[in-house]
Amino acid sequence: MTVTWSGMGERHQADYDKMTLKVDGVEVASAAAPGGDLYCDGGVGPVISTPEPPYVAVLEGGLQHTIRIETTTGDENYHIGAYYQFEISFD
Repeated sequence: MTVTWSGMGERHQADYDKMTLKVDGVEVASAAAPGGDLYCDGGVGPVISTPEPPYVAVLEGGLQHTIRIETTTGDENYHIGAYYQFEISFD
């Protein structure tokens, strides 16, 4: 399985516009806004991901697996244009 993602987050406060990716209940990747204390004038910028995408896993066949993606803005300020997009493929 390969999961790729990209996104834009607010350039005011870091650690907003969060994303977590979990496979079988274990967090395997996360991302958040870049921050920068730029308020509305800063707009949005590329999110900071840990680790960088893509996430690649070999899933054991014949079993049920759970993929969970959670996102949040953190507040209603400074995030116009913020988003995440994902692509999941099974090879």
